[in-house]
Amino acid sequence: LQDMVRGAKSIDEGWKSKDVRETLDLCLACKACSNDCPAGVDMATYKSEFFSHYYEGKLRPMSHFSLGWLPRWLKLTTLISPLVNMVL
Repeated sequence: LQDMVRGAKSIDEGWKSKDVRETLDLCLACKACSNDCPAGVDMATYKSEFFSHYYEGKLRPMSHFSLGWLPRWLKLTTLISPLVNMVL
């Protein structure tokens, strides 16, 4: 990620780099790195910034939407649960 931001020749695609995306997919965004790192690097913030640029003008994967729609799913299940309980 540092090579990409600095414009190193090893990362030619910049913000659209699939290698950087695959690497950041491994990050849990738990923010533990910001507490443990002596330099105070917050990878979760870097990850969100990268994905903001990476998906600019593209449709995000459904897995990204599923968590964003969680409150809607909860409302839907509370409406359906009495009916399911009655049937069961």
